[in-house]
Amino acid sequence: MQRDRMLNKRLQEAGITVIRFWQNEIKQNLGACLHSILGLIAERQ
Repeated sequence: MQRDRMLNKRLQEAGITVIRFWQNEIKQNLGACLHSILGLIAERQ
């Protein structure tokens, strides 16, 4: 978890947005995951 936080911080400083999903979340509700991703893309346009 600490490694993830450090990596997230470095990526955000580089202007990259990090989105994380649990594997079971993707398997059980792919549509909601895609909705989250597309929502973030739409916000940035």
